[in-house]
Amino acid sequence: MDKTAPPEVKAYALERLRPKLAHAAAHLANRRWLLDDYSIADGYLFAVLNWTQVTPIRLAEYPDLAAFHARMLERPAVKRAFEEERTLYLAER
Repeated sequence: MDKTAPPEVKAYALERLRPKLAHAAAHLANRRWLLDDYSIADGYLFAVLNWTQVTPIRLAEYPDLAAFHARMLERPAVKRAFEEERTLYLAER
């Protein structure tokens, strides 16, 4: 989250995000991927879910999203990209 954003703005953004995460979690409840097969949509959702690492939201609050995130990390290319990006991100903080 933006460190310069006022607390009310951060709270509003989180309030708006939670129902969207719940919707995605419900969609994934009995599915492996967002669509019938693995697609670019899964990569995008994975990226969005990574943003929760810098918010008070924890994926454990959404077990189906946490399971999806773990499945994505089982993919070697995703795991490698995630580790490289995370290292760069943490270096900038």
